[in-house]
Amino acid sequence: MAKTPKYPNPAFFRTKNNMDWKAQGENLKEVFEIGKDMLLATDWKAFGERQKQGWIDFGKRVAEEAAEIAAMSCAERRELLLKGEKKLGRLYKKGAMATVRREWRGVRDTAYAFGFWLMTWVKMGGLVLRDPVRMARAFWTYRWLTAYLVSPSMIDKWIEGDRGIALRADLTAINCMISDSIETLWTELRADRRFGETKWTDITVAFDYTLPKHLIFGFPGCYAVNMQQHAAFMLPLMRKDLGCYYVDQAVSCGIPGDMC
Repeated sequence: MAKTPKYPNPAFFRTKNNMDWKAQGENLKEVFEIGKDMLLATDWKAFGERQKQGWIDFGKRVAEEAAEIAAMSCAERRELLLKGEKKLGRLYKKGAMATVRREWRGVRDTAYAFGFWLMTWVKMGGLVLRDPVRMARAFWTYRWLTAYLVSPSMIDKWIEGDRGIALRADLTAINCMISDSIETLWTELRADRRFGETKWTDITVAFDYTLPKHLIFGFPGCYAVNMQQHAAFMLPLMRKDLGCYYVDQAVSCGIPGDMC
């Protein structure tokens, strides 16, 4: 029985071959140009004012919440401590998509949700440690991959207001999805010819999303991967406009828009 390699494996840090360094250089140049344009186009004075106002709003929110808690009766404080808050709108500041703090769900449920939040980061970190060099190149080559860094925040949005059994059911289902996504990404990246080592390429079969990848079970030693699952379907769940490109491409091929 083959031994499971320990991570991080020093062999993963070697310089790999079959790399189109010219193409990577062009890619990095384009990335830096985009960053340069963003920096030059930024109104830094307005940015500073927004940051200042953000800290002012933060102080006001903390003061208001502290005043509300102070005005509560002992029974109301006990309910807040055990069952959590009810004003979920306070989690966001005006015009922002990210929360200003974690949702308080009560001692037990907050600890439970926080544990799954940490587990998500551990799983994402484990993916990187499988092959740090390959993953670094993947982030530079496929820019859409950076959208997965917001996965923990996405989970928090999906479970807003959840308590008790509903919270546990949702987190269990999401945890399965995160685990499957990580394994699918790893299957794709380890078989990618662009990153040098290609021993997995010949035994990895790319499936269209209309076909069940279970068909590969009839071919021992081979692996299946749904190529559209993450780039076309999972990412729009995190950022709605990321799927527009794929819809446009489908329409340009003659597929009616209402079928996309």
